[in-house]
Amino acid sequence: MYADLDDLRTAVRAFLERHNGGWLFERRGQVDAAGGLRGRHVGDGSMISEAEKVPKEPGPVQSEGGEVAMLGIIRVLSTTDPDVLDRHGKILKERYGYETLSACIPDQPNGIYDDASEAEAVPKIVALARELAEKGATAIFISCASDPGLAEVRQAVRVPVVGAGSAVAAVALNFGERVGVLGIRDQPPRPVARILGDRLVACVRPAGVTTTRHLLEPDGQQRALAAARDLVAAGVDTVALACTGLVTIGMAPILQRELGIPVVDPVLAGGLMIRYVLE
Repeated sequence: MYADLDDLRTAVRAFLERHNGGWLFERRGQVDAAGGLRGRHVGDGSMISEAEKVPKEPGPVQSEGGEVAMLGIIRVLSTTDPDVLDRHGKILKERYGYETLSACIPDQPNGIYDDASEAEAVPKIVALARELAEKGATAIFISCASDPGLAEVRQAVRVPVVGAGSAVAAVALNFGERVGVLGIRDQPPRPVARILGDRLVACVRPAGVTTTRHLLEPDGQQRALAAARDLVAAGVDTVALACTGLVTIGMAPILQRELGIPVVDPVLAGGLMIRYVLE
């Protein structure tokens, strides 16, 4: 889809010039379109405020035939909870107007958390992508910051495919010179590190978090906030969320409000990339 990193960065800059870049990350005091997890205590014990609607991109993306684009979303966390499964789709529909169809890979309740779990997931992701394309998806979004199976899926289907990791890194480059990564591993996902290059200053994970399931625990938000404050102490000027589970628990707007620096949401960044390739 992009010839090289310079091509990707140029595409993002061109898109930002045509649109209001303010909606790429959550503005201070706002929360995401899905509302995050309201009424939870964070930081010094204050409550998360009621969600404010974030501004939508003007007008839904349409296919060549005039239909609203249908985005197939692949979740790499096995779940039977429809709210968890559809959370990212709801965010993308609210922000960009996409119709969405979400599906999760089977038999991986802890998602992708190391090289072995990623290797196990790749053939499942490819199979799901084929199913979604057959059901009419005009683009595929792999909602995982490791971009698992991205190359394989692009070989397998004839529609655009975007990964959350490369998307969040590309957008973060346009907001900061010193980017910190917040994820669930001690090292950043490979596509994130590759694209950020020497602008990557630090990578942290919340205490006790080794899988995305840990983020869903009652104190998941507090642990994520504490880890993000370590990034600020390390001198970062932008935070890139390198686990889409952080989007599921509504962390981008919380961090934006508490830290006062840009926090780039990988799901919204993926939606931005998809909008660009479908225009």
